[in-house]
Amino acid sequence: MISPFLQKLDFVHQFRMGDGNIGVLGVDQIMLPSALLSELSKKEDVYGPVKKCTLEEITLYMRKISHGEAEKVRIVEHVFETFGLGKLKIDAHKADVSGSPLSDGRNPLTRGAVAGVFCYLLSKDVDAHFKPSKGGSFVYEIK
Repeated sequence: MISPFLQKLDFVHQFRMGDGNIGVLGVDQIMLPSALLSELSKKEDVYGPVKKCTLEEITLYMRKISHGEAEKVRIVEHVFETFGLGKLKIDAHKADVSGSPLSDGRNPLTRGAVAGVFCYLLSKDVDAHFKPSKGGSFVYEIK
C-alpha cells in the first residue's frame, strides 16, 4: 500500500513511477534492496554523506511543499518515510524510527538520515546518537 503522503503527491502529479524511473517532487529516486543498503552502510564513513544529502533533499522538498511552521515536523516525518527507512516520530531532541528495514539502529545510514532531518528542523549542524531502547524501534538523541 502506498503511503497517504505519496498518494497526495500522486494526486497533484508530484509522484511518478514508470518507464524505469521513480520521481518525488521532481527529484529522481532509486529503489534498492535493503540488504544492499545494509551492506553499503557497514562503514561509518557513510554517515556524513547521508546526513548532508538528507538535509539537502528535505530542504528541496520543503521548498516545494506549501506548509506552515505547525505542519513542518509532520511533513518532515512523511518525507523521511518516503525514503523507505521506516516511520519517524519526532519528539523535541529525540527521534524514534520504527519499521526500519535495516536491522541495527547503530547503522550509520539511518543515523545520518535522522541527523540530516534535525539539521533541517533546528537550522544548525547536529548529530544523531543511537540510544538503546526496548521494543522494536530505534531511538536517537540529537546533540
